[in-house]
Amino acid sequence: EIALAWLYMDGKGVPQDYTQAAFWFRQAAEQGNASAQLNLGLLYALGEGVPKIAEEAYFWFNLAAATAKGTEQETAVDARDRAAMELTSAELSRAQHRAAEWFAAHPPKP
Repeated sequence: EIALAWLYMDGKGVPQDYTQAAFWFRQAAEQGNASAQLNLGLLYALGEGVPKIAEEAYFWFNLAAATAKGTEQETAVDARDRAAMELTSAELSRAQHRAAEWFAAHPPKP
């Protein structure tokens, strides 16, 4: 799924289509792929292919920050922290609660 998302993001072999990229990133993100979570968050932060929703961006960045490795984790943490600055305390609380629920339903694989 993530490979297909990148094809649509970059317009390689297919017309560039951020909506399709978001669809395929979501498919991989919901399966716990940290890179897909980070990129889906970015699409929400920018409003590319999906509505621009800072709370949704924060949610996906937060998931990625918890499971990504190396520089990708640093990027996710930075993006999450920047998205948090755009949120009200109620929005931040909602996004954090959703992330906690997501982790409870999707425990990390050993």
